[in-house]
Amino acid sequence: MRFQDIFGHEKAKEFLINSVSSNKLSHAYILEGNYKVGKMSIALALSALVLCENNKDNVNSDSCGECKACTMIKSGTHPDVRVVTNELYGIQKTSKIISVDTIREMKNEVYTKSYMGGRKFFIIPNSENMNVNAQNSLLKVFEEPPEDTTIILLCENSNALLETILSRAVLIRLNPLKKEQVREYLTRNFANYADEAQISFAVNSSNGSIGYAQELLQNEELRELQNKICEYFFGIVNADYTSMYGFILFLKKNNSDIDFVLSYMSSFLRDMLISKQKREEYSSLNGEKLCGIYSRISSGQVMKLLDIVLKYPELISKNVSYKIAVHNMVLEIWEVING
Repeated sequence: MRFQDIFGHEKAKEFLINSVSSNKLSHAYILEGNYKVGKMSIALALSALVLCENNKDNVNSDSCGECKACTMIKSGTHPDVRVVTNELYGIQKTSKIISVDTIREMKNEVYTKSYMGGRKFFIIPNSENMNVNAQNSLLKVFEEPPEDTTIILLCENSNALLETILSRAVLIRLNPLKKEQVREYLTRNFANYADEAQISFAVNSSNGSIGYAQELLQNEELRELQNKICEYFFGIVNADYTSMYGFILFLKKNNSDIDFVLSYMSSFLRDMLISKQKREEYSSLNGEKLCGIYSRISSGQVMKLLDIVLKYPELISKNVSYKIAVHNMVLEIWEVING
């Protein structure tokens, strides 16, 4: 992965490139942004730039993409670039919570020498899924970081991280791309795959994320799922009891999709809140149903809805009954909107 292959996010890329060229690379970064907005791509591009065999003196603004190190990073086999998950260390968990045991296993690697004589990178996707014990364990590394290691936390919501973690890492926010940027990328790369109507749907539904837009183009089931979420939410805003109970039943029957549902809802609610705070129109990133929702609820209601949606991933991942959790979540949403 190279920086030049990543569309958009120029300020973030420039900041990280300058950090490498000036030998001021931090021991810890937090990359925050919407679902599939490019967080992992940027983390891998930074790793490749530092470990590239043709950039030993850190004078280049990008990795070569062809040396052994770059090839191994691209294929996911570089021993000094670790994507940290429970499964990486053989820790089997039914929940999405990143275990404290996983972080402890990672720490054992943090304090060992690199395999190929360079810097070590540990990338933690969905880092907001670390429980408190895991975050406290990670904090000890942040307090006494090894000189040859950089830890990169990827998250959609950095507020879920402990303040002590936030204060010891460089926070980089990856903002949603503009509608025109997403359309330009899709038209350039998918013109032979999708027609104009499909591209427009992906653009309007992407929440400014190229990765998500690509996924929508290539996955008919996701597009249908997204439409269902919008329909149920729109019905609730219009005080339709049928939509409320329909949404509850839908979530109970489709527990395998709950991560997508919550991520999508939090994304469009964030965009609504930003648009309301800036007093802007809300037609640039989402479709007709969501625009109808936007016009019917206040910024205060949007904030309360966002708080509800953001708190339920952790509850669902714990030993709380899934069916009770999603039932209560929809009732809370109804109460905020309709009383």
